Amino acid sequence: MNSDVNICDDDKSTALIKAVQFQVEECAMILLQSDADPNVMDASGNTALHYAVYSKNTCTAANLLRHKAMIEAKNKDSLTPLLLALKENNQQMAEFLVDMGASNHATDHHGRTSLMLAAGHKSKGTVRLLLQKGVDVCSKDGSGRTALSYVVNCSDNLKEIAVAYEEKQREMFQNKYPAEVLAGKTSEEEQARLDVCEVNKLKGKNRYGQ
Repeated sequence: MNSDVNICDDDKSTALIKAVQFQVEECAMILLQSDADPNVMDASGNTALHYAVYSKNTCTAANLLRHKAMIEAKNKDSLTPLLLALKENNQQMAEFLVDMGASNHATDHHGRTSLMLAAGHKSKGTVRLLLQKGVDVCSKDGSGRTALSYVVNCSDNLKEIAVAYEEKQREMFQNKYPAEVLAGKTSEEEQARLDVCEVNKLKGKNRYGQ
């Protein structure tokens, strides 16, 4: 093993980080096979996996994960690779990372979740996937905005996304409380569900789009 394989430059970047950053895939693979550490952070707190996200290279990301790259590593902006992919509006990479087990509960330094970032970029496919993975639809960011408000502020195809939220909220609420107490209880989850119903009402549609 090369004892200098993890040596860093002035920016704390390793050879592996540089290889991933400049998309020299063969070099990156050789370094990984030579025990290069995929979890070294540079001066910005980014790991090689973060740079695979920047490069939109799912193949390199997969290789890094096979060599035990930390999928939940956070940079100095508190961005995991998944949150970074969503911030960069890279839907393909985001969905790949979700499928590889990335947590959908992580938040950035503004308190924004994966669902908030996906909704903010109107990434309908990613929103659907996150809902299927059980993302928390009631979480709030640092300013108190809910994920629902991010969706409401997306003018395009609002109805379709709002209906998905409504279904998710209803399922969560029914699973949490027995049917006999629903009539007298208005929890935060139920209020969020009612908010979605109100959005649909304002659009002149019921939950089935009629």
